[in-house]
Amino acid sequence: MTELWLFIIVGAVAVAAAVMMLLSENAVHSALFLIVTMVGISLLFLMLNSPFLAMIQITVYAGAIMVLFLFVIMLLGAEKLGTADPGPAKSRFRWFTPVVLALALGLLFTIGLATIQGNIDDKTPALAPAEVRVVNAANNGPIDVYVGSLLVADDLPFGQATEFSQIQSGQFTVSVRPISGGEVTAAFTSTEGVFTNIIAYGTGEQPEVALAEQDFSPVFRDGDTRVTIFNAITGTEAVTLVDAHSLDTNTDVYVNTIIANLPAHTVSSVEVPAGDVNWRVVRRDDASVTVVDLTDQPLRSEQNTLIVLADETLSETDSRVLPVVVSTTAQAEFGSPRAIGYSLFTQFMLPFQVLGLLLLAAMVGVIVIVQRELKPKRKQQQRRKVSRSLTNVIAAQVGQEVVEEDVPQLPQSTPETEAEPAN
Repeated sequence: MTELWLFIIVGAVAVAAAVMMLLSENAVHSALFLIVTMVGISLLFLMLNSPFLAMIQITVYAGAIMVLFLFVIMLLGAEKLGTADPGPAKSRFRWFTPVVLALALGLLFTIGLATIQGNIDDKTPALAPAEVRVVNAANNGPIDVYVGSLLVADDLPFGQATEFSQIQSGQFTVSVRPISGGEVTAAFTSTEGVFTNIIAYGTGEQPEVALAEQDFSPVFRDGDTRVTIFNAITGTEAVTLVDAHSLDTNTDVYVNTIIANLPAHTVSSVEVPAGDVNWRVVRRDDASVTVVDLTDQPLRSEQNTLIVLADETLSETDSRVLPVVVSTTAQAEFGSPRAIGYSLFTQFMLPFQVLGLLLLAAMVGVIVIVQRELKPKRKQQQRRKVSRSLTNVIAAQVGQEVVEEDVPQLPQSTPETEAEPAN
């Protein structure tokens, strides 16, 4: 309920500021109201758990772009147009208000009609297609893998993995064909949005096949990473993954256990802090027996790591456990800089460039709108009226008459009468 009221208050302030931006006669006031609208939009982004977009809204739009607008407005002196007298000249943009109103009403009608007829509430978001990857942990040479009739791995050597390949959702038959040995098949049902690892393992002529799903969603805490471990060791019932540096020398017990009791041919995932780790795989029934060491294993926060504990045959009588490590970039968190950058420069590249052109057009529009021509008032030519003649003024200054007596003089003016205007 609090979130709803906060949304109503912030949205009302943003809409009110946008309306005042359109109604304000002063260009500076309009720009300031637009800044308030941008801040309101950034708060709405924060409510949608998108802090990066909120900061971009403030720093780029309310900051850089609006400061540039204010600079242009001040440079052109548009802030003084509210007090200046425009005279009898009519505005050059009398058509602007009705055209904008008609476009706004048409846009609202179109969006409303599309929303009502589109049944948006009844639709579910489209999921990503199903994807599969092949990991060869079978110690009998390269393999070819088919999902149905689709070749997803071609001559894949031991200890290597392919990239994820998109497939259609449905039921398929996975076919693993080693160079030496018979073909092995397994039933597989692919689901939209699910990432599946096709793991071939074993030391016999015919490998075994396991289907292990892997989660690539963002981790819960910042700085963590997700590790998925598949136990493909033969001859061992279960193993335990521990921190090699957490051994208590007094009790010979590992204090820090990462994954406990991982049975054979099963998969388990855990979220751990990212960094270089020193882990150890020990037997479940006897922790003093080390199966394999994972020394200085790098774990990155932007990646998900798959570790397959596989058997490697060294000779007819000797073998060892080899960890097959595959790291894949994890999905970016919604609203994060990486997710936004990936969206902008892939599927939204063209709209992003068009938006940049619109910003340039908006700047040109501001310059055109604020450049108003003021018609100055036409000066009225009036003849100057004088109260005394020039000779009378000179005589008053020098104290005597400056013309002879017989020269005709203009009659001196009285306060009741004024001299005729001089030509």
